[in-house]
Amino acid sequence: MFFIVYLIIGVTFGFLAGLIGNGGLILVPSMIFALSCTDMPAHLTVHIAIGTSLAAMLFTIATTSWNHFNKGNLNISMFLLLTPGMLLGSWLGGVLINFINEIILIHILAICCMLAAWNALHNTSNHKKPIQFKSKHTFNFVLVSMSITIACIATLSGVGGAFLTMPLLLYLGFPIRQCIATASACAFPVALIGTCSYIILHYNAPDLPEHTLGYVYWPALLCLITTSIPASKLGILMSYRLKQRFLKVLLAFCLILIGLALLLKIYIS
Repeated sequence: MFFIVYLIIGVTFGFLAGLIGNGGLILVPSMIFALSCTDMPAHLTVHIAIGTSLAAMLFTIATTSWNHFNKGNLNISMFLLLTPGMLLGSWLGGVLINFINEIILIHILAICCMLAAWNALHNTSNHKKPIQFKSKHTFNFVLVSMSITIACIATLSGVGGAFLTMPLLLYLGFPIRQCIATASACAFPVALIGTCSYIILHYNAPDLPEHTLGYVYWPALLCLITTSIPASKLGILMSYRLKQRFLKVLLAFCLILIGLALLLKIYIS
């Protein structure tokens, strides 16, 4: 029964990853809901959902990034500039995960969803001028600082980082499809370091259920990657057929919906 649920979640996650550059905002809440319906220990449900989601993102992000690169929309220089901060921030998030309550994690994710949605709606113009900085050094410092913060939050919440990197790139004036491609690629180092930290640092965590490697539940992981990879290719195809303004509105709608669902999960249960 739950294997079918994981397969369906994988389709949705993969399609959105290809369409708007980030399916993690769907994946993590869906996995929290799915795992909470099993006999998974309640105090580990959120952490295992996040760890499994990060591991699934590795495979899907690699597929989507390669496709975007082939279409010429991946900004290589921006990717290389953001990656060191992403690596540092994701490692920091993996270290901090055991010190933050799961309710706080869900609140962080919900708030970030709303902020990212507001920014996407606020920047629906396709001709926004890039933000100007006094010097290149200031620009680089701001971006590296933001990348560390984004990666830390992304690792703590398990969403891969694209949902915050994309609004940042939109704010800086990059085209929407370039934002999607670059934000998706920047999520790879976050998912990589995050997955490794969730496995290595928590390999001997108490009360771990069967079929887990640290905080990664591998039966669900196999189901997710089976359907998410082909679905991501369909999402990429659709993204190049839709207007840029529509993609921004769609992104904002998904963010608002997920943020509300997370808050309802806390206060109704």
